Amino acid sequence: MQKSIITLAILTGLAPLNVDAGKVTVDTVLDASLVQQQYNLATSDDFEVNTLEIVPTVALQYAAKKAQVNASASHVQQRASFNNDNPSLTRNFTQYSVQSQLTLIERLLIATADYSQNYNSFNPNQFLIDDFLLQADQLDKVERTRFGLVSNIIQGEYFGGQASLNRSSFNTISDIVGNSRESDSNQLSVNLYSGSDVNYYNWSVNYSKNKTDQFRGDAFTSEFVQANAGFKIFGDLGLSLTAQDESNSLSNELLTQSNDRDFSSVGAGVSYSPSFNRSLAIYYNKPSSSASDNDGFVSGTINWAFSPRTIFSANASKRYYGRSSNASLTFNNRAVRIEAGRNESVSSNAQLFIDGNTTTSLVCSVGAVNLGDCFLPDTLDYQLGVGESFINFQQPNFALGDNIVVRKQNYLNVSYQKRKLTFNLNAYDNQDLNEGDININTQLDTQTVSAGVDYKIGVYSALSLSHSRADMQSFTLDTETGEGSTKRTDISFEREFGRDLVLSFKLSNIARMGFLPGFTNINNEDFTDRRVTVSIRYQITSAK
Repeated sequence: MQKSIITLAILTGLAPLNVDAGKVTVDTVLDASLVQQQYNLATSDDFEVNTLEIVPTVALQYAAKKAQVNASASHVQQRASFNNDNPSLTRNFTQYSVQSQLTLIERLLIATADYSQNYNSFNPNQFLIDDFLLQADQLDKVERTRFGLVSNIIQGEYFGGQASLNRSSFNTISDIVGNSRESDSNQLSVNLYSGSDVNYYNWSVNYSKNKTDQFRGDAFTSEFVQANAGFKIFGDLGLSLTAQDESNSLSNELLTQSNDRDFSSVGAGVSYSPSFNRSLAIYYNKPSSSASDNDGFVSGTINWAFSPRTIFSANASKRYYGRSSNASLTFNNRAVRIEAGRNESVSSNAQLFIDGNTTTSLVCSVGAVNLGDCFLPDTLDYQLGVGESFINFQQPNFALGDNIVVRKQNYLNVSYQKRKLTFNLNAYDNQDLNEGDININTQLDTQTVSAGVDYKIGVYSALSLSHSRADMQSFTLDTETGEGSTKRTDISFEREFGRDLVLSFKLSNIARMGFLPGFTNINNEDFTDRRVTVSIRYQITSAK
């Protein structure tokens, strides 16, 4: 193990992997860390862990007029020793990702292909702390593949729109129990709308269909279509029509959850639309539902661009599962990005895992250690460069399963960067209701807040502080069955030596309290994990 670490470090540091041959750029980074962990458990004996961790990373980008490929690979090698009778532990993790894009028809049709391998925990008791240093066997190898076609029709005089077709797969492999779970998904989405020069009427059509193979072999299918039309009759006032149809089902009819759940409605109302990017409408609707819900209801929509930088959209309606609402507020300028809103969706565990993580506006390069190593791009459609990625800050917080999930989510994302200061805040309130069996409904609520600030003390030094917290409650038949919380705080100091060498020192405190039944924890008890980390990073800087 030690020989392999030394050899890998020498080869990574000395090999001339950094090249810039016009269309190809390669970056290499070598991280070496010494971590001391002090575990304090509620009832068991305390123990200490000392870990040497070596992480070489290689990132590559190929850029041409009609094609682009971004790829990165890293290998984590660890050797941990304990102060108790446990033997030394050696572990290896390899992670990589490839994203590619090919323009088939200029400004009309783009093909994409992505592949990645990483490690995730599907244990709510390990939420926010499923890293390689946690002394619990909770990480599964996860492979994701996606192929897609995307078409963007620029809004013209009469119409505009977008369409996408994706084929995705998700495979998780557990090294502990030696089994794997695999899921495939096909997704079609079409959005068409009226042009910018049509003043006396407007229309839109949205259609989506997802079919996902569940882990047990069932197939979950969801389909949704909505059409709206408005006709001006007096100034900016007009009449509006709306219609929607939604269906969710599982193919295995032997299960209670396999019953088709259909809902459709038609409605009429009034609208106000002073311009193509400012409109609101209110409708009275008559529904038709497989749940025998035929009571009329009021719905409404608003899409309002207060300025090119500030846009608000919202809708309130009804579906098979009852009243629903969605809203989104976005604001951006050169220094600030703000997104706030509410989402409600009907999905499945497998589909949520396939969709992957939500990302923020900040972009981080390969080898980034602190928030200050990231930056806020100038445009909302920023194209990632070599070794760059958006920050991943959220993952589905539940175990692998085959449930239909009604997810209600409130969120707030704020990113700020100006001169010496970088700030990022993400807050979520998720309610995931599993509709697997109408007689034994289970629910998991998760409230998460993550914040980080980085300040450049000087030209070569920076101080960073980050804090995250998650509170979780599980319910069965509306009765609470468990609750738990995780808190994590990190403070670090970073110092650059020249262009290629960075030394950092970090203090971390992780506290885990409470317990969600059905999932393991370290000795199934409360604990704190205090860490002291000294790291050195060597990065060969790309020529500009």
